[in-house]
Amino acid sequence: MRSYILYFLIFLNLSILNCRISYFFQTIALPKPDKHLHTGTFMGYEIFLWNCLNEKRIVVYRWETEMSFVDFDPYHKEESFCNEMTEFEKRNGNLHSKELLKR
Repeated sequence: MRSYILYFLIFLNLSILNCRISYFFQTIALPKPDKHLHTGTFMGYEIFLWNCLNEKRIVVYRWETEMSFVDFDPYHKEESFCNEMTEFEKRNGNLHSKELLKR
Protein backbone atom coordinates (compact mmCIF):
# COMPACT_ATOMS: atom_id res chain seq x y z
CA MET A 1 0.00 0.00 0.00
CA ARG A 2 2.82 2.42 0.84
CA SER A 3 4.45 1.85 -2.52
CA TYR A 4 1.23 2.85 -4.32
CA ILE A 5 1.06 6.07 -2.34
CA LEU A 6 4.72 6.76 -3.06
CA TYR A 7 4.22 6.16 -6.81
CA PHE A 8 1.18 8.41 -6.81
CA LEU A 9 3.07 11.22 -5.06
CA ILE A 10 5.97 10.91 -7.50
CA PHE A 11 3.57 11.01 -10.45
CA LEU A 12 1.77 14.04 -9.03
CA ASN A 13 5.03 15.88 -8.39
CA LEU A 14 6.31 15.20 -11.92
CA SER A 15 3.00 16.34 -13.41
CA ILE A 16 3.15 19.63 -11.54
CA LEU A 17 6.79 20.20 -12.44
CA ASN A 18 6.00 19.54 -16.09
CA CYS A 19 3.79 22.65 -16.20
CA ARG A 20 6.38 24.81 -14.47
CA ILE A 21 9.16 23.51 -16.71
CA SER A 22 7.28 24.76 -19.78
CA TYR A 23 8.06 28.34 -18.63
CA PHE A 24 11.76 27.49 -18.60
CA PHE A 25 11.65 26.13 -22.15
CA GLN A 26 9.60 29.09 -23.41
CA THR A 27 12.08 31.62 -21.97
CA ILE A 28 15.42 29.80 -22.06
CA ALA A 29 17.19 32.39 -24.24
CA LEU A 30 15.49 35.48 -22.79
CA PRO A 31 16.76 37.87 -20.11
CA LYS A 32 14.73 38.83 -17.05
CA PRO A 33 11.28 40.09 -18.14
CA ASP A 34 10.47 43.80 -18.17
CA LYS A 35 7.19 43.14 -16.39
CA HIS A 36 5.79 40.22 -14.34
CA LEU A 37 2.25 40.42 -13.06
CA HIS A 38 -0.72 38.42 -11.80
CA THR A 39 -4.25 39.46 -12.68
CA GLY A 40 -6.18 37.88 -9.85
CA THR A 41 -6.10 37.24 -6.14
CA PHE A 42 -6.91 33.53 -6.10
CA MET A 43 -6.98 32.77 -9.80
CA GLY A 44 -6.06 34.59 -12.96
CA TYR A 45 -3.26 35.01 -15.45
CA GLU A 46 0.42 34.98 -14.62
CA ILE A 47 2.05 37.16 -17.28
CA PHE A 48 5.64 37.90 -18.24
CA LEU A 49 6.36 40.73 -20.72
CA TRP A 50 9.47 41.61 -22.70
CA ASN A 51 8.65 45.00 -24.20
CA CYS A 52 11.08 45.27 -27.12
CA LEU A 53 13.65 42.51 -27.30
CA ASN A 54 15.35 41.91 -30.67
CA GLU A 55 12.62 44.02 -32.30
CA LYS A 56 9.90 41.79 -30.78
CA ARG A 57 7.31 42.22 -28.05
CA ILE A 58 7.06 38.91 -26.22
CA VAL A 59 4.34 37.79 -23.81
CA VAL A 60 4.48 34.48 -21.92
CA TYR A 61 1.36 33.68 -19.91
CA ARG A 62 -0.66 30.95 -18.27
CA TRP A 63 -4.01 30.70 -16.52
CA GLU A 64 -3.67 29.81 -12.84
CA THR A 65 -6.60 28.25 -11.03
CA GLU A 66 -7.43 28.65 -7.38
CA MET A 67 -5.88 25.29 -6.54
CA SER A 68 -2.73 25.41 -8.63
CA PHE A 69 -1.51 22.00 -7.49
CA VAL A 70 -4.10 20.38 -9.79
CA ASP A 71 -3.52 22.80 -12.67
CA PHE A 72 -1.81 21.33 -15.72
CA ASP A 73 -2.03 24.33 -18.08
CA PRO A 74 1.36 25.05 -19.68
CA TYR A 75 2.75 28.50 -20.42
CA HIS A 76 1.95 30.06 -23.78
CA LYS A 77 4.25 32.38 -25.73
CA GLU A 78 3.18 35.08 -28.19
CA GLU A 79 5.30 37.50 -30.19
CA SER A 80 4.60 40.64 -32.20
CA PHE A 81 6.54 43.65 -33.46
CA CYS A 82 7.73 46.12 -30.82
CA ASN A 83 4.93 48.69 -31.03
CA GLU A 84 2.10 46.24 -31.69
CA MET A 85 -0.04 44.34 -29.23
CA THR A 86 0.09 40.54 -29.15
CA GLU A 87 -3.03 38.44 -29.70
CA PHE A 88 -3.27 37.92 -25.93
CA GLU A 89 -3.33 41.68 -25.37
CA LYS A 90 -5.90 42.19 -28.13
CA ARG A 91 -8.20 39.70 -26.39
CA ASN A 92 -7.60 40.81 -22.81
CA GLY A 93 -6.29 44.38 -22.78
CA ASN A 94 -2.99 46.22 -22.94
CA LEU A 95 -0.50 45.08 -20.29
CA HIS A 96 0.41 48.71 -19.52
CA SER A 97 -3.19 49.68 -18.86
CA LYS A 98 -4.85 49.68 -15.45
CA GLU A 99 -7.97 48.26 -17.12
CA LEU A 100 -6.26 44.95 -17.88
CA LEU A 101 -8.71 42.05 -17.80
CA LYS A 102 -11.43 43.94 -15.89
CA ARG A 103 -14.32 42.71 -17.97
